[in-house]
Amino acid sequence: MKLKSIKYIVPVLCFSTLTNSCLKSDFEIVSRSEGEADFTHYVSVGNSLTQGYQDGGLHNEKAQQSNSYPAIIARQMKMCNPDMDEFIQPLVSGNGSGFRILSTDSEGELTVLAPSDEGGMEADPSFDAWGEKRVKYNNLGVAGIAVWQIMGRNLQERIVNHATLGGVGLLGGEPLNPYGRFLNFGADPVSIGGGGETYNYIDKIKESDATFFTCWLGNNDVLGWTLNGGDPGEFSVAGIGIIETTPLTEVDEFREKYDSALVAFHNMGAKGVCATLPDVTSIPMVTTVNEAYLEVEELWITEGATGNVRLKTDEDMILLYGLESIQQNDKGLTQANPIEHIYVMDRDEMAIVQQRTAELNTVIRELAAKYDFGVVDMHQYLDDFASGFYLDGVEFSAKFVEGGVFSLDGVHPNTKGYAIIANFFIDAINEKYGSNIPKVNVNEYKGIIFPND
Repeated sequence: MKLKSIKYIVPVLCFSTLTNSCLKSDFEIVSRSEGEADFTHYVSVGNSLTQGYQDGGLHNEKAQQSNSYPAIIARQMKMCNPDMDEFIQPLVSGNGSGFRILSTDSEGELTVLAPSDEGGMEADPSFDAWGEKRVKYNNLGVAGIAVWQIMGRNLQERIVNHATLGGVGLLGGEPLNPYGRFLNFGADPVSIGGGGETYNYIDKIKESDATFFTCWLGNNDVLGWTLNGGDPGEFSVAGIGIIETTPLTEVDEFREKYDSALVAFHNMGAKGVCATLPDVTSIPMVTTVNEAYLEVEELWITEGATGNVRLKTDEDMILLYGLESIQQNDKGLTQANPIEHIYVMDRDEMAIVQQRTAELNTVIRELAAKYDFGVVDMHQYLDDFASGFYLDGVEFSAKFVEGGVFSLDGVHPNTKGYAIIANFFIDAINEKYGSNIPKVNVNEYKGIIFPND
């Protein structure tokens, strides 16, 4: 995928920020405290954002996964509690799951290479056997997991969850989602009569023995549907029927299952903070491609609900991952050759997903208050990304590549972005529990990796 008008970015310094920083004493001695919290055994639960996923994969050749936001938080917590347990993550090796990179083409222009492209970073052979299921990990982040998958209320739900996350006898081969293979999900629920035992993600939370937790579950309950162009992604399994892989999770189901996670932490006496869901329609995957980007006056799109072909409006969004197909096939230039709906979030779908995100965030806030847990308002924070902001003297925004926050997949932050997120969590922890965890210097962390970096 060739990038349009992307340049090497020189950080823009804010003079007032630099001036104010000079007023701080270099010799200030701070006594670090956990406050009312206990960081002895910190556990993080969540999805790809928690796991440290970026650039379309899980990789660690430049400490990307080692600098997941929970790992950054854990290192800062240790300054308040030097005796806290080691924060253990299931680190990948080599190329990990495979990932996108920036390269230069024959004309010297920057281009994004997918793992399958010539010169791309394909999955490392070690990823097939990644993780040690007997290890008790602190970072329980699983890329792709949604709240509707963390527990099964009946046999069919348990079968679907196991097919997605566990070792699958029902479908054969590997689970549909390889990013949970470091955890032991036990036997196939269908063959449970053979003496095996099956586990849900919620069981991993219950076994965690956390004294403190962070919870950032829920993004995939709206994101998957969005990235699939407002489609729930159905396929059929014999004996089960239709399985939806990317539904918009119903509010009542979300409430019940999210509550089960917080009950588990509450029952073990843990304290912690929960993060709200960002507006998935404001990320580069959704906002980058438009008429100006493609240098055309108008674009023809296919609507989702009706299949109607019409001109794109400013309220309709084109998904970034469809850019290559659009450019190679002249999609959208004429009514007879519109952009396929899988690459489009039309205005009605945009309104639907924004409304569902607001509803799920209300649930998160209500349940956090019910158990007296803190809240990190990631929805508001990531809105700030969209409008642009200065931090530690450097300007950031949600622009693809140029903005300095998001990685090459247009969905997940880069390492610098994860450091920013870690600071947001630290602020919420300090405010809720009277701790004084020090924040990190964001500019000490890597952003996008350019060729020859």
